[in-house]
Amino acid sequence: MDTQKKALIKMILTMIKAIYQKTLHLEDVLASQSIHIFAKDYDPLIELLEILQISGEESVLVSTLVGIYLEGDMTADEIIIELEALTLHNV
Repeated sequence: MDTQKKALIKMILTMIKAIYQKTLHLEDVLASQSIHIFAKDYDPLIELLEILQISGEESVLVSTLVGIYLEGDMTADEIIIELEALTLHNV
């Protein structure tokens, strides 16, 4: 995975985390469980998986890792290392 692709993935992960945190904050402030910043049919994580050509069981693994990242237990750099290993495995 080249440096530019890693930088773009890190940017996407950072944006996903920021949106996740804003959504949680808005749900808390507005006492609602149905705040949607994106259209309901758009999921940036799905877009990321498609760009990286990751599907099946590996997509479940990536979704789990991103969830761990969103909770603050992994860094974006750690996710990128895992994604790089998966994409190398797919080649």
